[in-house]
Amino acid sequence: SRVTNTLTTSSSSNNLVAATVLLATSNSASQQMIGQLVGLLGYLLTFAVMGAMVLVYLAIVGSIALVAYIIVQIPIYKMARNAGLPKAWLAFVPLAGTYVTVCLAKKPFDIFNGKFVWDRKKAAKIFIIAIAVDWVLVIFGGICSSVIPIIGFLLFMVVWVANLAFAVAAVIFRVYVNMDIIDTYTPNDENRTLWVVLSVVVPIAYIVWLFIHMNDRPNYEYEEYKKA
Repeated sequence: SRVTNTLTTSSSSNNLVAATVLLATSNSASQQMIGQLVGLLGYLLTFAVMGAMVLVYLAIVGSIALVAYIIVQIPIYKMARNAGLPKAWLAFVPLAGTYVTVCLAKKPFDIFNGKFVWDRKKAAKIFIIAIAVDWVLVIFGGICSSVIPIIGFLLFMVVWVANLAFAVAAVIFRVYVNMDIIDTYTPNDENRTLWVVLSVVVPIAYIVWLFIHMNDRPNYEYEEYKKA
């Protein structure tokens, strides 16, 4: 009987120890899981805060860019309305505003002294298509460079060179557009060449010129202009 009691007591002690160990292990696993959940929640909270900050930044920058774009396009809109162009309000729409700007002058779009002569509407459409294609290529190149390391990088470099060539062509195109607009509104201005150069080198100077002449009517009857 005494041996039986001893065995029973020993068995109970072993069970108690096993239960204690199991409880401790369970508590440790629970604490570890809670710690992981807290870490995950902290990571998600940090990600959410950073995302919110990026969205706020983009919203501020986007708002400033939108306001600046509208301000710059106000004289283009007024000039288009005074010139009798249909749907002058398109001046405030991206890309469409470029179309309106190019069409402010009436004479054919002439580059390099007659080597490239286009109707202004055709020239505007070609330029807008080129801008859209350039945007698509830049996005495509960026995606490829991040997904396909080596080939993607080579494609990105090709796109970068193409984008550089387009930038040069866009500057040349803009010079002729600005020159035609200046000829249309101030045909007798002795500072014509200066304004054309400033329109490219110091764009804000050209914006000032646009605001100065935005209420003027285009001089489509100017004889030299008609001959050009």
